[in-house]
Amino acid sequence: MDESKSSTEGKAGEQALYRFAGAFDLATAAAAGASSYEPLAKAITRAHNRHRQVFEVDAEVKKEPAKARRICADL
Repeated sequence: MDESKSSTEGKAGEQALYRFAGAFDLATAAAAGASSYEPLAKAITRAHNRHRQVFEVDAEVKKEPAKARRICADL
């Protein structure tokens, strides 16, 4: 997912938001099945919750997907 495109107008922004939502759903589902995915789900959940609070992809939202990528690399 490319969170930097989330604030883009049109199809690219729409696609980025759907991918962001998908990442949240998949990470949460993975954590429900295996505790090793809990740090990933927590990082994406923090980004998701922040996005719902501010209605934009700010620096705080962007740092969590970066953290999630590092977590994924270690899984």
